[in-house]
Amino acid sequence: MDVVLSTLSRGDFFGEMALADDEPRSARVIAEDDVECAVFTQTEINESLAKSDLLTNALLRLLTKRIRKSTLRGE
Repeated sequence: MDVVLSTLSRGDFFGEMALADDEPRSARVIAEDDVECAVFTQTEINESLAKSDLLTNALLRLLTKRIRKSTLRGE
């Protein structure tokens, strides 16, 4: 059964949690219209996170973990 978690708009991101915590994606995306996407690799994200301060990095990982936990409850 498909559940719509969100409807994204121009400039929005998807798949970022998988890049932040190196876990499988927790959802899929279906485009209703033509889209253009920018692709960021795991290496690019890791390099960017390595440049961030420890608190920012820890908060990102904590929030990603909490979001995953809350969305998995809905399955």
